Amino acid sequence: PFRRAYARVVHEVVARAADDLVFLSEAAATAFTRYAPGANYRVVAHGVQMSDVRTVPDAKARFGYDDETTLVTQHGFVNPRKGCETFLELARYLPDVSFLLAGGPRTENHRAYYETLVEAAPENVQCTDRLDGDDFHAAFAASDLAVLPYREIFQSGILNWCAGYGLPVVASDVPYFEEIAREYGAPETFHRTDRGAVVATVRRLLYDPEARAALGDRLHAYAVEN
Repeated sequence: PFRRAYARVVHEVVARAADDLVFLSEAAATAFTRYAPGANYRVVAHGVQMSDVRTVPDAKARFGYDDETTLVTQHGFVNPRKGCETFLELARYLPDVSFLLAGGPRTENHRAYYETLVEAAPENVQCTDRLDGDDFHAAFAASDLAVLPYREIFQSGILNWCAGYGLPVVASDVPYFEEIAREYGAPETFHRTDRGAVVATVRRLLYDPEARAALGDRLHAYAVEN
């Protein structure tokens, strides 16, 4: 109760003091106005940095895969709210598919959590730790399908990178991803607690290259418009 009261006071102070409230998603605005009802605001879409998208030759080879390997990825800094355990569980259900956890902890605060993921990862999962420079971009270029099983998020720079690369994405049904999916038909979402749903969705897309390509095209359309 104390935390809720404190949050309400802080939100109301911000709402009253600000001349302009700007959110990067409707989901973020909704969460804010729950504590500060009646606040005036506007939503400006989190932009995609299309000019930073790179062509990376031999992207799969950088991570030890040949060009024929179908690669499923999760990208970005690792922390508990991003549902990396679901990604590992998905890999256990699909032992003949290659998975790449393309990222590591942003700070040492999450280093222990990342190490538990590495220890728990099945043999078909490669964990890269933090990626910089061309390696960061190569992970998107190498991927055939990205999975973002987030537990909560208000905006996602990683989704934007996937969109910039035209990479098809399967994501949990947090409001931010659902908001984009309703308008663009991508990413394809699954209920965040339904393990069977994510396995079935990923398996279907892996065996349907045309559906995968169409999903990537729809997400790329979001990137172009934003």
